[in-house]
Amino acid sequence: MQTQRVALPQERRVKTEPLQCLVSHHSRGLFYMARLQRLLVLILGTFYAAVGASALGSMSTIAASYGEDVIICAVEASRGQQVLCWGGSTTQLSTFSTSVLQPFLALSGGNGFMCGLKAQSLQPFCWRGNNTNQNLVPQNFQLTSYIELAAGENHVCGIRKTGTDCWRIDGGNMVKPNISSSLDSIVAGREFTCGIYSHTRKAVCWGERNLGSPSNDSFESLAAGRDHVCGIILGSRTVVCWGENGNEQANAPPGVSFASITAGFFHSCGILNASHEVVCWGGLSINTSAVPLGAQFVALTASENFTCGVRESNLLAVCWGNDLVDYQPPLQLFSPGICERRQCGVGEFAFNLSVIDSTLPNICFENSQRICLPCATSCPQRTFMSASCSAGLDRECTDCAMCKNSSCQVVCQIPASDSNAMTKPSNDGIGKVKNSMAVIAVGTACSGVLVVICGICLFLLCRRKGKHSFFCCGCNSSDQAEGRLMHQGSSCATSMSGPTRKPSYELIRTQAFRLTELKDATNGFKEVNELGRGTYGSVYKAILPDGRKVAVKRANAARRIHCKSRDFEAELEVLCKVRHAQLVNLVGYCEEMGERILVYEFMSNGTLHDHLHGGLTQLSWAMRFRIAVHAARGIEYLHRDATPRIIHKDIKSSNILLDSDWNARVADFGLSHFTNQVGDMKEELPRSPIHHFEVGPYTDPVLAKTQVFTEKSDVYSFGVVLLELVSGRRAYDNEYSPPSINEWARQAVQEGKTKTLLDPALELPKHVEPLLRMAEIAELCVRPLPDERPSTTDIVLWLELVGRGSFV
Repeated sequence: MQTQRVALPQERRVKTEPLQCLVSHHSRGLFYMARLQRLLVLILGTFYAAVGASALGSMSTIAASYGEDVIICAVEASRGQQVLCWGGSTTQLSTFSTSVLQPFLALSGGNGFMCGLKAQSLQPFCWRGNNTNQNLVPQNFQLTSYIELAAGENHVCGIRKTGTDCWRIDGGNMVKPNISSSLDSIVAGREFTCGIYSHTRKAVCWGERNLGSPSNDSFESLAAGRDHVCGIILGSRTVVCWGENGNEQANAPPGVSFASITAGFFHSCGILNASHEVVCWGGLSINTSAVPLGAQFVALTASENFTCGVRESNLLAVCWGNDLVDYQPPLQLFSPGICERRQCGVGEFAFNLSVIDSTLPNICFENSQRICLPCATSCPQRTFMSASCSAGLDRECTDCAMCKNSSCQVVCQIPASDSNAMTKPSNDGIGKVKNSMAVIAVGTACSGVLVVICGICLFLLCRRKGKHSFFCCGCNSSDQAEGRLMHQGSSCATSMSGPTRKPSYELIRTQAFRLTELKDATNGFKEVNELGRGTYGSVYKAILPDGRKVAVKRANAARRIHCKSRDFEAELEVLCKVRHAQLVNLVGYCEEMGERILVYEFMSNGTLHDHLHGGLTQLSWAMRFRIAVHAARGIEYLHRDATPRIIHKDIKSSNILLDSDWNARVADFGLSHFTNQVGDMKEELPRSPIHHFEVGPYTDPVLAKTQVFTEKSDVYSFGVVLLELVSGRRAYDNEYSPPSINEWARQAVQEGKTKTLLDPALELPKHVEPLLRMAEIAELCVRPLPDERPSTTDIVLWLELVGRGSFV
């Protein structure tokens, strides 16, 4: 599969704000400005629950054609409103001509062709396959502006302000619609068209195919399949269908309210009005069990035997159904709805992308336009509504594990006794609820000259909860502590605030937790909460009192006995000095009663190793390429932009984690150390001699001789990870000859057999060159001589260049 792009989007970058720690960005700006067209995949949060829909012949921001040349196209979530298409074709797909295709308002798919309305002029443009040099719209209609457009099997109809036009794509004559009054909405299928009258909201159908009389109800919207139509009834929002029903595609669930619907050949799907989850009905031609359970959607489109939608949590597309090998969506953000020049009405909210980050552009091409979407009225199972819909945000759903009061007990089915237990005082005699109320009371009383006094009160109140409220990372090297972690209020921290003192790097704070607090969050460090074990100890899933999901890394008994406090503080110093979107960042720590506990951001999708070798979700080629780029960026940050710079020393697939949006994060800095080396980074390990360091398939072979870690040691390890991504093989596997993945890969590349490295478990895309280039980059990384290996900066740039327009 090869994606095709109407035009490359402008670069968009998430502005990453720290939680408790701040990191200097002054060294990053100039370098990242030189990067061209780095594509963005960001999480938008589950409280954006916008809804829109499409079918075979109705207009939306995502649409699919059908027949021999099946493509799915969608409007990107950028102010340019450019279109990205993907799918299978009898001919090789290529990049659309940017001089022909302009930004689009919305799209509609027909039998082997796609149509859309241009964002500015609202003029129609139709194309077949990848031939965008020819507009299939007849010349007498090309300069007409339309309110709405619908593509059928071989015809297209559009609504003007003063009437309706229809034409055939194959050049034949089209009978003028016999419509008594103006239409407000229009859909099309195989040789038929249906619309909704503006004043009565009644449905009307015409064309060569007789679907029978439509329901006499008033409709809010329609969706057309090949031979059937479904409509959402005004008011109740229930669905009624008519036309072909041989596979029960017209048997809509009775009494169920829908926000929007879509229809394919033999199936129909809809987004539930209450929770925005998807329900499908129809024959066996669609695998209804493949519908993403519990996922909420903002837009849908259906083709012959599959459905695609845009998820509300991240604006990424996902497809389900039959024969989806060629139709897996690219990792790109898509618009949740159509931009309109109107004020949002009752029960709607205006989608606002800038709420996530003020630096992100508005989706709509014009400032006067907005995307109005229906509010959700409930939340999926195991969640409760923590915030209702407002003018600029849809309702917010929160996991029931975070239910702390009686208002959510009924929804989450939590017994009152369990809820009360959550608010019982802790062992130190300070009740969590009481403490929180005290903080609120103190904060409310603060005004004017009382600010300073209240600040002292808050500080003392927080200190009662833990040994230390915060930990300061770093001091000027000339200070007595020489860069050690110092407690709040220490002489080091105080001296840094003087007018002549400047720290060698920016002061960073991280939260200190009480041991009892972390025990409660992990259910007493029980095995049921355990995420994994390593040489350091165990990692547990935890939910903090404020609702945050975190990973708690607890040192084992041997580590606690033999590890000095200075060693623990040294590791904290490494973790506290780095913060990046491609790193698993530190949230806090605990060192009470001899414990050595670190609290990290929670990565819900586990490790790369488990996905490649442990039986978790199979990763597509697009996902693997994206993970490679993300991990390379994280390592590059450590090598180039961290201050002081860092060698990781333990890069492997089990230390690359995947967050809820499948962003790759580099983890486990337990062996990392700082270096002030300006040129090639080199560092001996007097504290961890080489005979204590585990030598394995990821270890640079030069390390055994030199006993010195360098930047190129990390490059070698990352090269092995790249080979795992390309081949699906373990780093070392006795079932193969040679068992070492790097030896096998070097031999294959040198013999010109790079394609043999590609994972046979995945069907190869039509465009394999980016994968071959990634394999060649990996081979360069695992060269025996460090001087022959590239830098991490080169790796990032190369991966972005070879993947642009295909995977990244």
